[in-house]
Amino acid sequence: MSVVRQNLHESCEALVNRQVHCHLTSSYMYLSLAHHFSTEHLALHNTARFFRGLARTEQSRSHAFLQLQAKRGGHTVLQNVSKPEERKWGGVLSALEHCVRHEQHVNDLLSELHSTAVHTSDHHLRHSVHCFIQYQTEIVKKLAELLKRARSCGPGLGEFMFDKHAFKEVNQDLPRSV
Repeated sequence: MSVVRQNLHESCEALVNRQVHCHLTSSYMYLSLAHHFSTEHLALHNTARFFRGLARTEQSRSHAFLQLQAKRGGHTVLQNVSKPEERKWGGVLSALEHCVRHEQHVNDLLSELHSTAVHTSDHHLRHSVHCFIQYQTEIVKKLAELLKRARSCGPGLGEFMFDKHAFKEVNQDLPRSV
């Protein structure tokens, strides 16, 4: 047992490890999306830049959970990161729909971690996870707003204009990672 470890329940430790894996998986998914939209047959460069930014953010969030685990004296258990389930992302609309569902799932996992921290009286973890939930709420909201706008644009020229305007704006005001 670590000398640093104090008030870190085993269930919280396991859920932090799960969260690390979740954010690494998210990063991999967003990297796949970035590549998809940067290929020559789509060439939606602002969309690709947006997803590259989300990939970096998710990677930094996994790192933050790793640091939290180390600071608390927990043991890190890394898992294999599988390729994204989606092989063909389609257009912007289907990608955003997938991302909203995915980020809502991440939010559910964070909420479970938060509830477990409350249940085990782990105030430090509860506070830390609360900060992640606030950021997560902003991301879900931003993706949902983009999805709503994308639905009104349609494919082809609509997607091109959406990439040109909506993603250019959103790349400038993405919420900063925790």
